[in-house]
Amino acid sequence: MVEQVYRPRRPKESPLWQCLCAHFYDFIQAYPEKYEKKYGFLKPVVEDVVNKYLDCGDLTKGFARIYCENCKKSMLLPFSCKGRWFCPSCHEKKVLLFGEFIILLRSSSYGGQAGCPPEAHHLSSVALAKEDAAALLPQQPPAPEEALP
Repeated sequence: MVEQVYRPRRPKESPLWQCLCAHFYDFIQAYPEKYEKKYGFLKPVVEDVVNKYLDCGDLTKGFARIYCENCKKSMLLPFSCKGRWFCPSCHEKKVLLFGEFIILLRSSSYGGQAGCPPEAHHLSSVALAKEDAAALLPQQPPAPEEALP
């Protein structure tokens, strides 16, 4: 027997889903009074993203029926939120698809050979607080003659 490839996920068993389901609406209600003065208004996109995440993978919110011509089996595939950065499942899918895209791009860009070019390429990033970043920048922009080599 062929091993089943698709394993339905159970989003409601996730600790993140359970925490948001139990506490997010209380947070929304309390935000203006408790946090708005210190952190500013809550952007509407926050509530939209969380609501989409809570509906992600829920068959009652919509699904597609998938039918296999070979084994004659059908299954229901719940709709996803397609969220990036917030929903762990949808984000992982996008990361994997992007990785496959990069591999295809590299293999077609270097004469059909898979893999990286011979030169090593590295990407580094640093996160700084605004105050620290401001201290590293020059206080005034350089004069035009100093900026050109």
